[in-house]
Amino acid sequence: MDLLLKLFLLTHLQDGGKQLLDGLAANKALTEFDLRLAEVGQETEYLIHQIVWANREAARLGSLQHPPAKPLCRKHSREQ
Repeated sequence: MDLLLKLFLLTHLQDGGKQLLDGLAANKALTEFDLRLAEVGQETEYLIHQIVWANREAARLGSLQHPPAKPLCRKHSREQ
């Protein structure tokens, strides 16, 4: 089973979020991130926001490329 991490909340970061940013640089799954209580630098916050926004857009575009399948419905006809 694939698990998708959608929400992650941090309250204190020692390095202004730079290690977090480095860890998220290759992340393609995170689509929500709450930095309101995190002590990150303004540039780091902006860059993390850009990563999350790109992931959200990729997820949105992916869902548009794969619309929900139509239910299978067979009509039964009787030959008379």
